[in-house]
Amino acid sequence: MSIFRHKKSSTEGFTIVEVITALVVVGIFIAIIFRLFILQTEVGSRWLQFEKAEQIAYNNLDKYSRYVATQTNSCTDYPTAAATKTLLNQTSQVAGFTTSVSQQVVSSMPYGCDATKLSDRYPIQVKSTVTYGPSSTQVTHATYVNAGG
Repeated sequence: MSIFRHKKSSTEGFTIVEVITALVVVGIFIAIIFRLFILQTEVGSRWLQFEKAEQIAYNNLDKYSRYVATQTNSCTDYPTAAATKTLLNQTSQVAGFTTSVSQQVVSSMPYGCDATKLSDRYPIQVKSTVTYGPSSTQVTHATYVNAGG
């Protein structure tokens, strides 16, 4: 009989190294998932702001293109093809945006105007632009209308 007994090694359970390794791996996965959640929230917020800006631009375009169509615009209103008329130029706080929102609606006669042919109708371009956000993101809608009915 030996004085020294051999201790039986237990094969049940995990070693401390295995437990720590598992915790580190789980922690890394949780950090990645949390970062993806935050990123998705930011993307969703930007998308909602874009959708709201697009709706504002479209509503302004609809309103002011109807207005321009009812006006009797003449060649004196647009003496050159580069001439524009500002119909709306406004900056304000709008719910859902972190910065102020700039709204601008301009009309122009991009093809010029021939005063000798007053019976002809010249298309007038109406352009609505909404600028928002820290990077000055712009949303623009435009259409052509025939002035004077």
